[in-house]
Amino acid sequence: MKYIFLTILTFLVDRVTKIKAKEKLKNKEKKVIFKGNINLELYQNKGIILGHLRNKKELVMLLNIVSLVLTVAMFILGVFKFDTNKIFKSGISILLGGALGNVYDRIKQGSVTDFFSFKFKPNIIFNLADMFIFIGSIFIVISELFYKRWNV
Repeated sequence: MKYIFLTILTFLVDRVTKIKAKEKLKNKEKKVIFKGNINLELYQNKGIILGHLRNKKELVMLLNIVSLVLTVAMFILGVFKFDTNKIFKSGISILLGGALGNVYDRIKQGSVTDFFSFKFKPNIIFNLADMFIFIGSIFIVISELFYKRWNV
């Protein structure tokens, strides 16, 4: 149950930040925070990562649905069926929450709301869902590499 809660929490945090970004930022307006290290800029990404395939709406939607189905299956198997560890379960829960956030955007508005970048790579704009997917993936890799040693 706690992993379902973690997935829902991750999804809701992403939703709230995207709603706030839309309220506070106008399209193409840039704001700088944390001593210039993070840029805030609203961007509607109609493609997949880094805007690739933005002109292939049907393919982008298909890729999103397939990845979501696979992630949900992995979540169900990893959390409820197989004997996996807490790090794996937390990772897949966070990853699924992020994936749900981006797929929700794509279904509801036809694009994903991205709104921040780092000073060292300002042309790559992303959102918290992207960060959750990345962090969840890191948890899964750590789990797979060190599970037997930690015996969590």
